[in-house]
Order: sequence, then structure tokens, then C-alpha cells
Amino acid sequence: MPICLALEADIGKRSTKNGDAKDGSVLSQRSSLSLEAAIMYDTLLVLAEAVRNLDLDGVLRPTNVSCESEKAWEQGATFFNYINAVETRGVTGQIRFQVSTAS
Repeated sequence: MPICLALEADIGKRSTKNGDAKDGSVLSQRSSLSLEAAIMYDTLLVLAEAVRNLDLDGVLRPTNVSCESEKAWEQGATFFNYINAVETRGVTGQIRFQVSTAS
């Protein structure tokens, strides 16, 4: 089972069993879920939401990239802005970024 699905299943069991904390985070409760795992889960949640929104808006296009080249990804700044626009509730609570843009 992929780690995100395992974490999601574990979190779902804890939430229904113990009730959500006041801030909506599972970490406020006694949990065997490590802080590092919770932050990693929330990171992947934000990245997945940004990629989904990029794809829905038709911005995401396949492109060749290389570790050997110093050429920047053309949509990198746009992707950064989509990441900053994500607002969601994760394992650690509400996730929202400060408004900033990449040029």
C-alpha cells in the first residue's frame, strides 16, 4: 500500500475514533503518526492539488527536462504560483501560503 493511502487510512480511523482536534489536525491527539510523516503527507497533498489545478486549467504540458542542461522549466514559475494558491486542510491542520509570485 502506498504511504499516502496508508497514512490516509490511519488518519481516518483516528479521526472517527477520537474526534478531530479543535484546529482540525490529527496531530493534536495522541498518535503514532510522526511529525515528519504528517508533514510529508501534507507536502504531497499540496503538490498533488497544484498539479491537478494546473492540469484542469490546461497549463500542464509534457516537456523534456535534463539534469545535464541548465535550461529552466518553462512552466516552473506558473507551477510555483499554483502551489502558493493551494488552500486545504491537511493532517497538520489548515494549509495556506503567503501571497507571493515567482518571475
